[in-house]
Amino acid sequence: MSAATLNREMIDVLIVGAGITGSLLALQLRDAGLNVHIIEAAAAPVHTLKPQNEYSLRVSAISPASVTALQSVNAWRHLPQQRIMAYQRMTVWESHGAAEINFSATEIWQDQLGFIIENDELQLALLQEINQSMAHTIHFELQPLNYTITDDAINVLLSNGETCRARLVIGADGARSPWRAAISSNLAMKSYFQKAIVAQVRTEHAHQNTAWQRFLSGGPLAFLPLADGSSSIVWSLPQAQAAHYLAESETEFCDALSRALDFRLGKVLSCGTRAAFALQHLHADHYVAPHVALIGDAAHVVHPLAGQGVNLGIADAVCLADVLRVAAQQNKKQLGDLSVLKRYEQQRRVMNATMSLALDGLHHLYINQHPLAIWLRNTGVNAIEHLPMLKRLLMQQAMRT
Repeated sequence: MSAATLNREMIDVLIVGAGITGSLLALQLRDAGLNVHIIEAAAAPVHTLKPQNEYSLRVSAISPASVTALQSVNAWRHLPQQRIMAYQRMTVWESHGAAEINFSATEIWQDQLGFIIENDELQLALLQEINQSMAHTIHFELQPLNYTITDDAINVLLSNGETCRARLVIGADGARSPWRAAISSNLAMKSYFQKAIVAQVRTEHAHQNTAWQRFLSGGPLAFLPLADGSSSIVWSLPQAQAAHYLAESETEFCDALSRALDFRLGKVLSCGTRAAFALQHLHADHYVAPHVALIGDAAHVVHPLAGQGVNLGIADAVCLADVLRVAAQQNKKQLGDLSVLKRYEQQRRVMNATMSLALDGLHHLYINQHPLAIWLRNTGVNAIEHLPMLKRLLMQQAMRT
């Protein structure tokens, strides 16, 4: 369907943003008997075959719960299986003290804790499934310019000059979503004054199918295992320090990485292209308003230290789809009713707020170098390591996210 025809019909659900969360939501609603459309400001991504030993800089640790969601819409089958890395273990420690936690999938009778997957491959897999089953519903290089809300719908002025009418608009367009202003009057937002350096590196020793994370005084450093034996690093640093490391030579940066990880994987032998992105905390006080809802980064952005951002967005999409399917069975004219949308907000906002506050608290706890804070961290880590039941609960919760 061309974009011009969007103004000729009542759209039940208009999803703004064809990223991971928006695309997944569309597929979750595919068989709900609803008229669903997606608009995306960017051009359609072009799939280019990457060399097996080269990975995108942005990867995520995808939980088993998220895998189930991807499988349920037949998107998992489109992922290049040779680029998916199942990891069985995770080791976490800090630079002050000897305490560390070792998580293992075998402790909870599972084959793996999760999967390291490139974000762009996830999006492409979802779009491939959309193109195969509902291609006429996605419109690239099209964005909303303005909107007006009536009692029964929302009228959206599009960048092609057309106006479409929808019962519900979903803001799935990321951390800068303009739809948040329509909903949230009190936004919890702050900068960490940090940047995360990302790169693909090769190390002297094998990664052992293990995710490694060390908390340093400036921020956490994570080595995430990749399928070809290399690792994807995420190093959170104060802005000036990040700029310094970005400007270093490859040899200097590899040496700094080796020391920062305490040579757990031996020396870092090589490093590909480096990039950095700013870190912030963001959480909307409301996710919904009449005829509008937010999912994913449009509603919340968390610190990357636990790699949970994509999983939280996927959980949002699954929850909202469940709520909308039930509402559609009763009367699809009520899809945009606040009473319906509040069911989604009540389920997801508490979960996301809990995760967001926990990650924010961990960040501040670990950058605090007061001796009491160091003692508390080491005591807590030692306690968790020696309490198998608590360790299992933490792992099971992470896998359900």
